Order: sequence, then structure tokens, then C-alpha cells
Amino acid sequence: MLGSLEENMNESIYHYCKEFIESTENPQFAIFIKGEWGTGKTHFVNKLVESFSNDDSIVKSSEIIYISLFGICSQTEIDTKIFQAIHPILSSKGMQLAGTIVRTALKIGANFDINSDGKSDGSISFGGLPTGKSDIKLSGINKKLIIVDDFERAFLDPGQIFGYFSEIVNQSDCKVIFVGNEEQIAKEDEKIKDKFNKIKEKTIGLEFQIEPDVSNALDCFLSEIPISSDSSKEIKDIVLEVINILECNNLRTIRQSIFNLRILINGIDEKIKDEHKQDIIRIFLALYIQKSLGLLTTKDTVDDAIIAFLKYRINIVKYIEKLKDEKSNYFYSFYDRYVPLSHCWKNIIFEGNYDEEYLTSEYKVENTINSKEEPKNLFILLNTWRELNKEQFMQLISIIDTEMDEGKYIHPGEILHYFNIMAIYSKWKLIPKNIDEIASRVLGIIERQKKNIIPIDDWGVLSMSYGGWGYSEGIPETAEIKKALIEVTKENVEALTEIQIDQDIDIMKDDIREFCKGIIHVNGNSKYYRKPFLKLADIDKFFGEMSSLSIADQEMIVYALEERYGKKYSNGEVYLEYRDDLSNLIKLAQKYRDNIGSIEYNPIELMKNNIADSLDSLVEYFKERSRT
Repeated sequence: MLGSLEENMNESIYHYCKEFIESTENPQFAIFIKGEWGTGKTHFVNKLVESFSNDDSIVKSSEIIYISLFGICSQTEIDTKIFQAIHPILSSKGMQLAGTIVRTALKIGANFDINSDGKSDGSISFGGLPTGKSDIKLSGINKKLIIVDDFERAFLDPGQIFGYFSEIVNQSDCKVIFVGNEEQIAKEDEKIKDKFNKIKEKTIGLEFQIEPDVSNALDCFLSEIPISSDSSKEIKDIVLEVINILECNNLRTIRQSIFNLRILINGIDEKIKDEHKQDIIRIFLALYIQKSLGLLTTKDTVDDAIIAFLKYRINIVKYIEKLKDEKSNYFYSFYDRYVPLSHCWKNIIFEGNYDEEYLTSEYKVENTINSKEEPKNLFILLNTWRELNKEQFMQLISIIDTEMDEGKYIHPGEILHYFNIMAIYSKWKLIPKNIDEIASRVLGIIERQKKNIIPIDDWGVLSMSYGGWGYSEGIPETAEIKKALIEVTKENVEALTEIQIDQDIDIMKDDIREFCKGIIHVNGNSKYYRKPFLKLADIDKFFGEMSSLSIADQEMIVYALEERYGKKYSNGEVYLEYRDDLSNLIKLAQKYRDNIGSIEYNPIELMKNNIADSLDSLVEYFKERSRT
């Protein structure tokens, strides 16, 4: 029986189709099963065919053939499709049919001369072609049903398709059921669509609209793709919630999202706290489904999509429309709750990065920041402000203001959070200061605490959130605060990098290969990637240590510098961050040149001269590339 589909509105369609197929009379019309892509048409047809698999079935499953019209351009190709479905062995290379053979054979038995020797090689009935000479007799196989799927995906004119099958419908005992998305047929050409509808009336007796049976389909999907967490009922409820908000009835998309959810959850299930699992499942499904439906693209901000779904329960397209309304508070949207894996979602959804180590590492960092053992008052405020009365709220604000002045919050993400939430409180009249006053105060704190502010390399991870909490880019002053923080952290990064470079120069002779890995990009360790290595190096010390190495090791260093600045590649470039290295590169080349002795009868000095030439060449290359 049909099982889960019998429990919904498609039950009557199922029973009618069964009676239609089992009828011994020729109704002289076909059925059209239609519905949007992904609504379960193919699933419905598969269940229908399965119902004829019992030995006592009036129609046997072997008497049913299925073909897809996907990409079909001619009636001859339909011949081939039917031929392949009837007898796949005989559809091998060399066994080709002329245009009308199959169509005729479906109506009557026919003799065929396959090898063109003028003699009959056997006969074809509804059951297929002979495999050899006429001594191989094929018993007639009376096919009772042809299912023609993907009607709208054919490149053939719809009228030609109906014309092809009209002979079968009217002149044989074979029933025909068409399956397709009628809305996509000649979507951009109303004339073709009108023609299709007129011709359809002569061939199609009944049309049925398949409606997606989401609930029971989910049971099937979850049983097919088990998730390690023992929470199938919980997951089903979340899926139903998500697709209801997103108005998604595409079962194919839903199934794909559950399949990929399994990959995500099974990798991190044991590493994630139970209270965060529902949000991870909810966010993944909301983002993945919107991406699959074309609502969310790489041009959109994943963070906005999360805000739209979690805070406003709408899709990203509707959210962007809301942002255009100046009267709307959407302009001041921000995460008002912790969002697990906040830095990872773009990589998960658009790059398919489900790496367990990467995800659990990011999750661990977030939970350290939001530690319940030693929580910072700023994050207590983020978690609890909606539940505070006036006295509790203002007392906590006062404590955090004092802590800001004392330098307790020195991570750029914390400073951005402080400004953002205070700016929003100002907008909502929860605190007396205006946004200009708050921005001025924060900029003053940044200036006073600039030597203590924690340096960070990658500002991309702070684009919209920190520690799983977001802040609004919709507040114009945020850009000013961020710019000041970037300048301060750049100085602090360079100060730390300078110390690290000095330490590495001290020990370069202990492991020259590891030292060079820090310089190069390809097969390197990215230690000094996009950092001005030579600018920050003590060039006198660097030259002194380098000149004490063997010639082979010195050549390795020059090679590493050539690779770093792109000279080893035909399309090489000097990154903007490296342009300030030129001054010290010139000094290094000059020092090396000045330190070369006579090369006459002296192989070592000859090799040093070659190294000096390489450094001079690198300088000229650097100058040329820096001009572009």
C-alpha cells in the first residue's frame, strides 16, 4: 500500500490511479500528475509502482515502464528511451532504432531485419527486440503502463510529446501517466503555453495536483538518514518550525538539508552542550534551506539571515525589505541572544566545511568567553538585561562603565559589544547618554588603553559578532569605533611580531627550514603571512645571522624571500602589506654586496656574489611590482 501518503490528501489520487491502471478497458485518455519541483511527485509515483509488486497484483510491476524526458529533443529520442526501458540489454551500443519503430511496436507485433541482410531477425512486441536470429522466439510482454516523468524538462515542443503518445493512448491497451511541473512549461512564452493547454485537452482526461506531505515525508527522511543524537522527534519539530517560517514545501530541498544536518551533527554531537543543540539545528536548517531555494546568496550576510530568522522569524529577502523602511527598528537589529558557532556559519553553508576540529575549536573559544564560572558583567548584561528592573539595570550599567574605564575589557570584540549595546540602549531611551557621547567616550578609552588592547590578525571574524554575540553594523558610529580599534591592534600586532621575528632570528641556525617556512607562502606555516617581515626585522642582526650560515642555507633564505614576494611566479605580486619591506630589503642587499671579498680562486666568495646578484634582482623586481 501507499503507506504514509495514504494518510493525506493525496490518498484519493492514489486510489484513482490504481483503478485507472488496473482497468481492462481502454479509457482513451492519459492522466497528468503535476506539482511544483520537490513536492514529492516522484515519491508518489514510486509508491504507486511499489503497490504492484505483490504476486497477486492485477498488474505486475514488470508490466510498467518508466521514462524521463529530461533533455529530450526529438521523438526519436523518446523511441530510444522507451526501448531502453523495455529491454536495457538490447539498448547497448549498435542496437539503434529508427524513428517510428518503438511507437509502432507498442501497438502491434512487428518483424525486424536488424542486420540488413534482407531476412527477418525476429519480431518485436510490447516486450522488446530479439537478441539474435529468428530462432530466438520472444514471448509477447504486454506492458500495461508507461510513466512519463519530467515532462517540462524536455526540449521538445509539448504538442509533439502529446502527439507521440496519442497513438499509444488511443490505439493500445497501454495506459499513460504524465508527471511534471506544469508551471514551468513554456514559462516565458504564453503562446506555447496556450498551445500546450489546447492540445492537452485532447490527450489528458484527468489532472491531479500533488501536495507535499511534509510531516510523513520527514518521518521517512529521518529514518533514512539517522542522526547520532537521540532526538528525531525534536529534530522533526524544529524542521517543521523552520519550513513553516520559510514557507518551504520542497521535499527535495528538505531532504538535502536533513542529509547535511546529519553530517554536521554527527561530527560535533558529543562536543556541544545540550542547551545549544537546538539553536545549531535551527540555524543550519534555516540557512541551508534559504541557500538551496536561492533566497540566500554569497552576496548576502549570513549574520543578517540569522538575525532575520531568530529575531524576526522571516527569511533574508523579507528582512532586507524591512531594512529599507527607515521607520522600522530593523535598522538597529542585533543578536540579542548567544548564537553558537557564529564565526563558522558562512564556511558551513557556502563552503561545506563540516570539519570537526574546526567547529569544536571555535565553539570552545565562544564558551570560554561566555564562561559561567567567571562571567564578565558585560556578558551578564547581554544575557539578562530584558529581565532587569530599573534599579538592577542602572546598577549593572554603572559597574560596566567603571570596568571599561579601568581597562577590564581590552579585547576589540568586547569594546565593540559595549559600544553597540549602549548605543542601542540610547536609541531606546534606556540610558541618558546619546550615541555621540557614547562614541566619544569609547574612543577615549581606546586611546588610553591602546597599549593593552589585545591584538588580533583577522578582523573578518569580528565583522558581525564576537563570542557568539552580534553587534549592529547599522549604527554608523560602529565603523568609527572599528577603525580606531583596527589601527591600535595593527600597531600592537606589529610590536608582538617584531619581538617574535627577533626571537626567530636568534635561533634561525638551529632549524633553517622551519625559519624559512615562516617566510614563504606555499608550503609555509603562514606565521608571517601578510605581515611586513623585513620592515619589522633588525636588518643588521638579520644579516649577521644569515652571513654566518652555510652557502646552501643562505641560498634557502633568498629563495624564501623570492617566493614570499612572488618573484618565483610569472604572475607574482608584492602584497600591499609588504610594500614597507623594500627599505630593509635594499639595506640587506647592500650589506651583502659590501661583505663579499675577492672571488678570484675563491669558490665561496663566488657563490656569495651569486647570492648578492639574486638579492639585487629581487630589489629591482620589488620596485617594479610596487609601482603597480
